[in-house]
Amino acid sequence: ADIERHEAAYGRVPSGAWVLMRTDWSKRRDPEAYQNFDETGQHTPGPSAEAVLFMVQQRDVRAHCEIFFHQARPALLPATRGLFAVEFDWEEFRRRWNVLASDGDEVRHLLSDGVRLAIEQLWRHPLPGEMTVSISPNCLVVRKIWNSARGIDIEEFVERACMLSDQVHLA
Repeated sequence: ADIERHEAAYGRVPSGAWVLMRTDWSKRRDPEAYQNFDETGQHTPGPSAEAVLFMVQQRDVRAHCEIFFHQARPALLPATRGLFAVEFDWEEFRRRWNVLASDGDEVRHLLSDGVRLAIEQLWRHPLPGEMTVSISPNCLVVRKIWNSARGIDIEEFVERACMLSDQVHLA
């Protein structure tokens, strides 16, 4: 509904566009407010799985890929309906990550050494933790269970996410 309202006001999201979201989450200086826990767990801003699927399935996207840490909790896992396991030879990467895609050949091309390295750097910063990455030619979404209340860590994480975006674009 939010995407459709945006498109009604500004026009259809063009094919090949990058969709970015500014949340100002880093302005939360209080560690408790930054972590944003309640009885159901941690909550951070980001598009819903439905919104990501809408952008991928209802717009001109060639392939869609979900990469998620093997031990990620169910609330963090992406929607994987219609996606299939991708076979690849990167043993160390495979030990940590599940890779599902709508088109395995397209995703093997997309997951260059630079993309895999950028994913690993995101995962390690500020500390290794549960993380998912949704990649398509039009959209990149990173979700991570956050383990730091320091504002500088989120800024560095965003810079690393931008580097991942650059690597995906180059691939």
